[in-house]
Parts: sequence; C-alpha cells; structure tokens
Amino acid sequence: MNRHPLYLLLVALLTAAGGAATPRATAGRPAHGKAPASSPVTWQRYLRAPRGSTARLPADWKVGVAPKGFEPLYAVQMCGTYQPPTTVDEMTRAAQVIVVGTLAGHDGSFQAAPARGHQYTTYYLKVTGYLKDTTGRRAPFLKLLAPGGFLDGGQQASAPVPYLEPGTRYLFYLIPNLGAVWGIEGKTDYVLGTEDAYWALGFGIGRWWEEEGRLVGAVSAHEHYELPDGVPAPSHLSFGEGLRRVAAAVERERRGIPYLPPKREEPKFFIPE
Repeated sequence: MNRHPLYLLLVALLTAAGGAATPRATAGRPAHGKAPASSPVTWQRYLRAPRGSTARLPADWKVGVAPKGFEPLYAVQMCGTYQPPTTVDEMTRAAQVIVVGTLAGHDGSFQAAPARGHQYTTYYLKVTGYLKDTTGRRAPFLKLLAPGGFLDGGQQASAPVPYLEPGTRYLFYLIPNLGAVWGIEGKTDYVLGTEDAYWALGFGIGRWWEEEGRLVGAVSAHEHYELPDGVPAPSHLSFGEGLRRVAAAVERERRGIPYLPPKREEPKFFIPE
C-alpha cells in the first residue's frame, strides 16, 4: 500500500526521536517494558552526620578488654509492673537521642558503690549518624551504660552481656544517665555518678540491631511498624525501611503532630516460677 511521502517522513522522525531512549531505560522505567525493581532504601540519607572525627576514641576514655575465655551471658526474664513503650512514635518522643552506630570498645566494667557485686559496663558507640539529638552536639562517640559486665567471668543481668558486639550495626533510643539504674532520677546519684552517658530506653528495649539486613529488636512487628488493622505484619523490615519509619516518627514529633499512645491493661505483678 502506497503511503504519502509526508506521512513516511513523519513516521521516520518519530521513530528516530523515540528510538534513542529504547536501548537505555527512560527515566524511572527500564527497557523492554519491564517494571522497575524496587530499589533498597538508602538508609544513610535519613541520618545526620556526627560533628567531629570518628577515627579514634577520646584520649581520656578508659578502654578495657574481655577476659580470655569470657562467654557472654544473655538476658533473663524480667517481672514486675513495668510497661515498655510499644510503638515507634512512643519511643521516639521518649528518647533524647536516636542514633545508629557500632561498637568501638568498652571500659572493662566496674562495680557500683556502695552496692558491691553489681556490675555495670560502659560501652563506647562509634556513631554513624543521628536521627534525633536534643542536645545538639551530635558527638562522634557516645557512652552507653548497661548492667552486667566482664569482671569475675561476667554477671547475669537484665540486659545481654556483652550489650554491644563487634561487627553489628545498632539503632539506639537513648535517655540520659541521671545517676541511678536506667537513668531513673532519685537520691542514689552516688551509685553510678552523673557522667555524660546514656541508657537504652525501656530497660534495653530501645536497643535494636541489624541482622542479615533486617532491623530487629524486642518490640513486636505489628506494634513496632504501626500497621493498620487487617494489614499483615512482616516479621521484620529491612534495616533501611526500619530507619525510614523511625525518621518519619521523628519528623511527626518535630512538626508537633499530636500522638496518643495505645491503651494498655492495668499492669499485673507476677513472679516467674
């Protein structure tokens, strides 16, 4: 079938214009009509870098080593009436600092006076970045306190010992040390002092870590990720997606969006058998 020369010229021009984009994908769309693969979340984009170098610890920080043959002890079941935060927004608003980092060392542990026999360890966190820092300092290293330690072969505690392990990336919700265990303010400042250090929020619940690319922790998936009713809850999220949700909660707090914590039953005291 004969075609008009002007028609053929128009077809040729359109083909030339569109053909240049065919070997490469057009913006956001791969070639051959395939849908773009879901790219992993670049989690670093949500973090604010620390102020200062992370090349070495401060010179005046004591650095200890674990005894030869030391075997870590893990958490015991806690009892009582304490009810921890259970959602990202609740934890975000309770924390003074939300930070991502890795282990940079520890002080070798110490016994709190005058209650000798109760061990504690100061862990040094090398900061990758901050999601929140109400102090405004964004220090390159932070001191994190935890019960239990490396003295005399280690001590069973309500938190895993060691609390931080080499080669693991952590996300911490932190509250300041006010002198007593877990940062609870009272008349016992002489026990741990009031050094510039932090506790993980909620008896260690504010300590999450990366495991095979996933962000895992002690808060259940459904409450942690705050999914609507009827939406299946994943067991875990990727580390990047987890940080994105935490960053969104930080932004809601910054913008002053009200948040009503979930209703809970009255706590019941129990004694494990």
